[in-house]
Amino acid sequence: FNKGVLMNVGTIIADDKTTHYCFHDVDLLPASNECNYSYVNGVTKLATKVSQFGFQHRPLPPLELGGVVLIDKESFIKINGWCNEYRGWGIEDDDFGERCLAKKINIEQRNGTYISLPHETRGDTLGGTTPYSKINNQKYLDNAKKTNSLFDSGLNNVKYEISSKEQKENYLLIKVKT
Repeated sequence: FNKGVLMNVGTIIADDKTTHYCFHDVDLLPASNECNYSYVNGVTKLATKVSQFGFQHRPLPPLELGGVVLIDKESFIKINGWCNEYRGWGIEDDDFGERCLAKKINIEQRNGTYISLPHETRGDTLGGTTPYSKINNQKYLDNAKKTNSLFDSGLNNVKYEISSKEQKENYLLIKVKT
């Protein structure tokens, strides 16, 4: 899968009146009323206490913007969205942080407690071996930073095709081919 492409496509498909986006890992559920999804200026990480990490408060690492992230549309466009080059698991959120840092987008966090749905752990999440996809993704990010090509891939050149749309009771299910 390519999470960056899917998130870019979601923003393209969103209503033109949309002013903010929330990128939310599907396996994280809000565990309290303290999870504040209100509008932001810049980017804000919400998932700071997560069950798979024992609900220990995890202060924001400088560039790790995974889990649950809010961003205003103007900032999202300024950083060219998410990179389209990462396959599999890992590093896309670090790339997102690098983009925000490079464009001087304000990065904040709000306290948020989340329950992790049961899922297969992926390598170094819990101290295992790092998946091959994450190693390759890290090489891509390192090279993009070294060659000043961090913004070459993203919202402005995402390639996709909508394969189906199905209106459900509370949402629209859109399937895409990348």
